[in-house]
Amino acid sequence: MRALPACAASLALAASAQEIRQTPSAARSSIVLVHNGYDIADAADSITIAVAIRDSAGRAIANLPVRIDVSGSKNFVTPASSSFTDANGLLIANLTSTAAETKTITVTAGEVVLHDRLSVSFRAGPATRFEIVHAGTVVLGWDFFGNFAGALPLDESDQEQ
Repeated sequence: MRALPACAASLALAASAQEIRQTPSAARSSIVLVHNGYDIADAADSITIAVAIRDSAGRAIANLPVRIDVSGSKNFVTPASSSFTDANGLLIANLTSTAAETKTITVTAGEVVLHDRLSVSFRAGPATRFEIVHAGTVVLGWDFFGNFAGALPLDESDQEQ
């Protein structure tokens, strides 16, 4: 067995330490959701998704590719659903939607899927389209994007004479 000179061994150790540092830890990384409104599915109310990527020692990992996947439909993640962490190991994104439904948010850092799978429910906006059904006893409403906004029973005093 051949011994490496001391300077070559220290370079090899530094390189392997750098590789370990660049591996994200699902247990040490985190996702936080901030609700910026009433979670209306109107493409305006947004949920801020704050992702902090750390290695197994708790150190921030800068410039790491991160992907944010959101279940459901009509979702918009800005600035982009795939981006990179900043110098502090952070990625901040905003989620809006025009579909009133529950969404599950999954974050993948490098090749590591984070343990936190958070859910958020967007709800319909104010009704803009109405329909009277059941022989004039119920009014149904839908918002601008076609999400069901609710039903209201009518009684005889609500009907025109």
